Amino acid sequence: MDFVILKRDSQEWINLWDKLSKHPINENIEEPNIALNNGESWQYLGTYKNKDKLISEFRHREHPAYNNIQKVVFEHDKDFDMSCIEVSKKVK
Repeated sequence: MDFVILKRDSQEWINLWDKLSKHPINENIEEPNIALNNGESWQYLGTYKNKDKLISEFRHREHPAYNNIQKVVFEHDKDFDMSCIEVSKKVK
């Protein structure tokens, strides 16, 4: 498995944050791609590549709808543009 970081401002990065803002967990949240609450907001944790799948993970330490830690995971489309990857590192 590889741990990868997406390039900021790449199309995949923009699409991913847009997908997060439209996720049901953020329904009725002001600025859903941030979801600011007590100084906490959404954090991009990284992307994992396992065989032919790419999976990105976000975390919010105090989501305004739940006031606790929430995680959201997205699987990328199969036609993922590998040029959007900034860093790649093997993990065990």
